Amino acid sequence: MKLNIDCIRDILIFIEDNTTARNMISINSDQLPEKLNNKYDTDTIIYHILQCSKSGLIDGFKQFDDYGSILISDLSPQGHAFLADARNKNIWNKIKKLGCESLPTIISILPEIAKSYFLNQ
Repeated sequence: MKLNIDCIRDILIFIEDNTTARNMISINSDQLPEKLNNKYDTDTIIYHILQCSKSGLIDGFKQFDDYGSILISDLSPQGHAFLADARNKNIWNKIKKLGCESLPTIISILPEIAKSYFLNQ
C-alpha cells in the first residue's frame, strides 16, 4: 500500500484529540472512528496506524489480532513533535509540495521546514 501522509497526520491528530493520561484509544476494524472512516477505508487506516507505530510516533500500541482490535495510549514524544510542526497547514503544504513519500524522511525534514517557516515570519 502506498503511504498517505495526510492519513498519518489525521491519525496523529485523532490520537492527540482522544487520549488523556487516563484514556486510551481502542480501535476495532469493525467500528473505526467516524472522523477517520469518513476519509479513509479500513485497510488504509489500519496500515497507517501500523506505520505510525513502526516509526515511533505512538506509544502504548498493542494489536490483538491481525485485523481487529488496536489499543493506543498516546502519541510518543516524537509523535507530539511531529504533530506540533505538521499541524500548521502552511508547513504541511510545503512538505507535500516537496513530494516526499518516505515517512522517515518527512520525520527528519519537518523540523527544519518548520524552523525555516517560523524564522521567516
